[in-house]
Amino acid sequence: MSDFALLKLFKQILDQKTDQSRLIILHTLGSHPDVCKRILDIKNPYTTWDKNLSYVACYVTSIKKTDQFIEKVFELLKKEKSVTGRPFSIIYFSDHGLAHKTEKNKTTLTNNFASKFHYDIPLIKIDSDRNDRIELSSEKSGLNFTEGLGNWMNIQNPDLPKTSLFDGKNDLTDYGLKEKINLISTPKDPAIDLTGKLE
Repeated sequence: MSDFALLKLFKQILDQKTDQSRLIILHTLGSHPDVCKRILDIKNPYTTWDKNLSYVACYVTSIKKTDQFIEKVFELLKKEKSVTGRPFSIIYFSDHGLAHKTEKNKTTLTNNFASKFHYDIPLIKIDSDRNDRIELSSEKSGLNFTEGLGNWMNIQNPDLPKTSLFDGKNDLTDYGLKEKINLISTPKDPAIDLTGKLE
């Protein structure tokens, strides 16, 4: 099923009138295997003359599709804001990375083993009332994400640590996760360069 199928359901939720704050979670399939089956409905997919890298081209296309999905969500929320005046904020994140492997001269991307890059994932926030772009390189742990999400939603609770996802500071603790990542002995999985290999 295409991630774009979520957009119709998302619009149905937006059309439900409420004065309350809402948290809407859209769980996409994104770039999970088999990625070539996930991009059948996208125009102008990336293709390569090197058939050994055709799966990688599908993977890059799936990133393009995710960008388009976020754009469509943004446009629906922007239209809703023009009618209701309700501001909005979007957070996008991935739960893990993928590693590539080559078998029989074919390169694929899977979750078959963990490299250190598995934990280096995007975390993006888009606010309706901001026009600037800020890039942060601080290290945030997924183990603190729930607390950060609660603070982003302005949930008030004395037991909720004041964890910010977007303060530009490294998390004070990650409960030993970084140490575990540093113990991963599999080789780093470098990016695959498609320069000159796309049609």
